[in-house]
Amino acid sequence: MDRSNHTKSRLEQNRSDQGERFVPLEAPAPMTHQKLATARDQDVDVDDGQERVYAVAHLDGVVQRPADEYEVEARSVLYATEDGEQVCERWYLGADADGFDAIDRMDVVAGDDLEPIGERARRYSPIVQKHPEVGQ
Repeated sequence: MDRSNHTKSRLEQNRSDQGERFVPLEAPAPMTHQKLATARDQDVDVDDGQERVYAVAHLDGVVQRPADEYEVEARSVLYATEDGEQVCERWYLGADADGFDAIDRMDVVAGDDLEPIGERARRYSPIVQKHPEVGQ
């Protein structure tokens, strides 16, 4: 999502063994109150070495695997930690461009999967505070 941080390059490395790449078709957009209200709610436990992350922005595009002539619509969601200092990205294959009911509003990830937030993505970090789960 944010071309200035490490998240995008790390994702490319993680998926390069599968030959997959995310190709954005629109500009990044913030998660609004309305989008958060329709996103999927999860009740997940946090284990040692894990962090809660909250959806703060999304980007619609396609995931391609050129070697297999494979392409599917997808939504890339940027998740940030409660302090807004670290992020990770998750792809939702086949995500409905108009709906957010298949998107997890909050998730739990291993601390090793987080990257420092980039300067361009930092504008989305205040959205964490809009999540009803924050501070619970």
